[in-house]
Amino acid sequence: LTGRFIVDSSDELGRLAVALDDMQRQLGQLDTARKRFIATASHELRTPIFSLGRFLELLQDEDVDPDTQQAFLTQVRQQVERLKRLATDLLDLSKLEAGSLELERQPTDLGVLAEAVTSEFRPALARHESKLQLRLGAGMVEADVDPERVAQVMRILIDNALTHTPLGTNMVVTAARQDGDVRLSVRDNGGGIKRQTLERIFEPFYSAGDGQGSGLGLAIARELAERMDGRLTVEAQAGHTTFTLELPA
Repeated sequence: LTGRFIVDSSDELGRLAVALDDMQRQLGQLDTARKRFIATASHELRTPIFSLGRFLELLQDEDVDPDTQQAFLTQVRQQVERLKRLATDLLDLSKLEAGSLELERQPTDLGVLAEAVTSEFRPALARHESKLQLRLGAGMVEADVDPERVAQVMRILIDNALTHTPLGTNMVVTAARQDGDVRLSVRDNGGGIKRQTLERIFEPFYSAGDGQGSGLGLAIARELAERMDGRLTVEAQAGHTTFTLELPA
């Protein structure tokens, strides 16, 4: 990866040098993504793995009463779920950074998509004692996008709101056209986000300090938005936070 291909002509050899240089650049991106994946995976997976080992040791203790055993098993299940989310998020982020994630664009009614995604969260909303209101613009909110990836961004934003807000926090999901773009917004009526957190909220593995989540969801959502020629923004004030996905209509 340290070699260089000098492009000093426009003939066949010059075109070959351009092709080799581009291939080298892509290999460099893959190598960087691989190294980062190994480093971050080792760091982020260490805590839940150690926790699982400790709980299993405690469960082997014959003096542990049934209620305590049940509490330990609950903790084990939670750590396993955390490992599953981390593994999925790490793979998605690695693919995005390596540029190997393919998009399949097709005309999509984002209102219908938003309705389908929000319906998936009914059990989680009930556990969170929260209500979610869906607001759709007049007519179809259509765009040429990858529906699976847009749905992934929406799930990340709704899950983020549920994870980082108190019980009973209500939410509003909006899908509408505006200024030649389509916009999907997720707003929660929580306590807002501190300024120092807001400046780093899209950084991979950044934690707001509450110990919840993998710290990867918003980084993945932003990368997906940019891959779809859009952008993901956040607006936070005292009493509410709004994440907005803007895409070309």
